[in-house]
Amino acid sequence: MNTEIELFVQTLMTSIAPFLPWLSKGAEKAIEEVGEQAGAEIWKTVQPALERRPAVREAAYDLAADRKDSHALAVVSHQLRKALLEDPALLAKLQSMVAAAPAPDITASVVGNGAIGVGRGSVVSGAGGTSVGGGVSGDVVIGGRPPSSDRD
Repeated sequence: MNTEIELFVQTLMTSIAPFLPWLSKGAEKAIEEVGEQAGAEIWKTVQPALERRPAVREAAYDLAADRKDSHALAVVSHQLRKALLEDPALLAKLQSMVAAAPAPDITASVVGNGAIGVGRGSVVSGAGGTSVGGGVSGDVVIGGRPPSSDRD
């Protein structure tokens, strides 16, 4: 398994997922109905490769009925991976398109007690909680301050 391809397919799926239920209607119709331009160019590029695969067409019908059908999304993801492995030129074109795409503008805020995590690998804890990313070494005190003799 090629981890780089797997991660790239996940990135592509995020861009094209809103368009999948309209696979059979053509790129322009899908973009018009979804009303979203973020993944439109990527969708126009990848749609022909997906359209040729019967399993993807069937999954698209399932997604038209239930846009969050995880099994149908998995079928599309698997078929997209296969298409990219079979067509290095398509892979290269999509990689350059994704690299040139602007980074998403993400804003997050918390009011009051709570926690928020944004992005892959986020670690959060609620009010009064503790989260540690990475490793912890040395003396660790949990649940209060160390005795006064240890603070000198």
